[in-house]
Amino acid sequence: MKVAVIDIGSNTVKIKVFDCINNYPKEVFSEIKNSKLISYIENGVLSETGIILLCNNILELKNAAERFGYDIFACFATASLRRTSNIDEIKKAIYSFCNVEIDLISGEEEAFLSFSGVKNTTENFPDDTVLFDMGGGSTEIILSKNKEICLSKSMDFGSLSMYLDFPDNDFEGIKNKAVEHLKGVSITPITSKNAVLVGGTALSINALFLHFFPEEKPFFMTIDKLKTLYETLQKYDDNVIKLLKEKTPHRVTTVIPGLSSYIGMLEYCKTENIFVSTSGIREGYVTEKILKNLEKYK
Repeated sequence: MKVAVIDIGSNTVKIKVFDCINNYPKEVFSEIKNSKLISYIENGVLSETGIILLCNNILELKNAAERFGYDIFACFATASLRRTSNIDEIKKAIYSFCNVEIDLISGEEEAFLSFSGVKNTTENFPDDTVLFDMGGGSTEIILSKNKEICLSKSMDFGSLSMYLDFPDNDFEGIKNKAVEHLKGVSITPITSKNAVLVGGTALSINALFLHFFPEEKPFFMTIDKLKTLYETLQKYDDNVIKLLKEKTPHRVTTVIPGLSSYIGMLEYCKTENIFVSTSGIREGYVTEKILKNLEKYK
């Protein structure tokens, strides 16, 4: 059985098609549109231009998946639309133009689905870890012990929102702001030797990390070398911009704000070992909301 899922984020709109065998989602197709929806939101309202752009993105991705083939189709949105005051208008337009219903998930649900998607599709998932899933407009944190969630929160910032809030490339300001957000999720400091990073920003950081440290194991970083990478990239000179265009062409403006945020949070958590996951919320959505509720789609 093939399942297609569109994820509407603040920075990108993505689709994945999974071949689900024995309740395990295996990715067989993916495509991404760089919408930067958050930049079309003013005073909580997604503009008409933003709505049209989103509808076009959804139609293009849905058509791509239809050419590939699927049995079940779903579409969900996270912080990108959670904070809009005209959500009913947006949903109506998407259903009218795309024949697609939007599942608007909460920050807490987003955190749970990210954790589930990573834990259930990753070999050697750490017993004790802090997981960060940074999108364009929100960042979810999950602290787990013995592979079970003991703290789960959604923070109101992401790589794109940080870039927009700090337009003068104040990367240290971004770093400090991320720590402020993290301090607000718990009355006691969060510490964890291990961290798992989820999402496109994390994967882009990993690509840059391997460029500077090609001898390192893919999808694994140490905090000391990650800080060395940060010191190089925050110069943001012509050489850095050229590298970003080569290695992370879709995230030239947002990857360093994302890295700045991660550095601040990982230092605060006293993290040493960092794992980057290729799975995330879409895998969790398929596992938890579709495969466990198949009668709903019959």
